Amino acid sequence: MVAINVLGARYGSWWYAAQLAITPWWQWPVVPDSPLSALLFAYLLISWYWRRPPALLGAVARLGALKYGAWTVVIFGQLWWAGHDLLPGDLLLFLSPLDMVLEALSFLRYLRLPGWTVPVAAAWYVFNDLVDYGFGLHPGLPVPAYLPWAAGAAIALAVASTLVLALATIRKPGHA
Repeated sequence: MVAINVLGARYGSWWYAAQLAITPWWQWPVVPDSPLSALLFAYLLISWYWRRPPALLGAVARLGALKYGAWTVVIFGQLWWAGHDLLPGDLLLFLSPLDMVLEALSFLRYLRLPGWTVPVAAAWYVFNDLVDYGFGLHPGLPVPAYLPWAAGAAIALAVASTLVLALATIRKPGHA
């Protein structure tokens, strides 16, 4: 799973290369959303294996995998549903984020989080959405006319992913 995430992050970084080339270096942390989330999830898996997962990293990595994985699947799914052509690299840009969502969901029950980490991680992703859609740092879209729809999907998926993560961190009485 670590290798899949690292390869997905590598491919995603290549996909963002043109955008990063024209973006000031200090804005880079908010540009390659999905590749960064895949890389953080790989690091989380490694730290979990060594029994030292940092709590905040757990929240940020899982929330990012859920949000950006789902966003990419929804955006490309909508484009294909509307009849836009499927380019050769688009299938990988669909399957890798789908894997991110499945990984994040499958690890929800294994990695416990302190309650404070969820709102902090959510604040990061709200900030990221504000920068993406307020200052034009969002990923390039195959169909630029879909920008309002993509922004709405980003916000809706941020809320939904945060709720999923928050519900997963609530411990039931009598459970560890």
